[in-house]
Amino acid sequence: MENKLKDIEIENRSLTIRFQNLMTNHSELMTYNNELNTSHSKLMTDFNKLNNSYNELMTNHSKVMTTYNELNTNYSKFMINYNEVSTNYTALDDKVKKFAKDVRDGIISLHPSGWNYTSFRKSVYHFSTDSTNWADANITCASISCCSLVIVDDSAEQEFIKNYDKEKRWIGLQKDGAGNDFQWVDGTSLATAFWASDEPNNENTEFCVTKGAEFDQDKWNNDMCNAFHRRICEFKPECYVRKKLETDD
Repeated sequence: MENKLKDIEIENRSLTIRFQNLMTNHSELMTYNNELNTSHSKLMTDFNKLNNSYNELMTNHSKVMTTYNELNTNYSKFMINYNEVSTNYTALDDKVKKFAKDVRDGIISLHPSGWNYTSFRKSVYHFSTDSTNWADANITCASISCCSLVIVDDSAEQEFIKNYDKEKRWIGLQKDGAGNDFQWVDGTSLATAFWASDEPNNENTEFCVTKGAEFDQDKWNNDMCNAFHRRICEFKPECYVRKKLETDD
């Protein structure tokens, strides 16, 4: 009898331990289940957000495609108009260049009566026979549209004006007397110069420039602006024609 009781007690303890283990496992499973439920809830929330974002993206994509198609249509229209304008511009540009060439060649005259002139590259030059101070020379040349005292761009143009004659003649270069550098009448800075030896000198009083120096008639000399010299006017036919067309329009 005692042995039976002992066996029952042993079995009871064993069952108790097993029950406790089962309860522990159950508790752990419940905790894990709760964690899974929480994760599932978060995943569903994220899924819903992603789904909403996807729907928004699809809506935006549809709008973008509509805009793209409209832009593509407008671009096609623009290219048609651009090609027409480009063709018309090329034809007009050819006419302008031909007209300007006729002016340079003397076939068409746009110059004031009494001008003696000669052509070089794309410009027409007037070498005056009368003498004035620099300011009056500048005003006289500029009184004609697209005309000014000559601006010497490079050695080829310098060679052209020096070969015309050995006269001292005003060119479109001066300084304002405030210590500034020499500038052309169109406001551009002097880049390439053809000064005679020891020129420019007396820069506190001699602010204007001639082609033809005392001892080197092929180069430049700075002189007092109230001195009297002949002038060189440079007229640009293409500029004149373009301005005329703009005015007529």
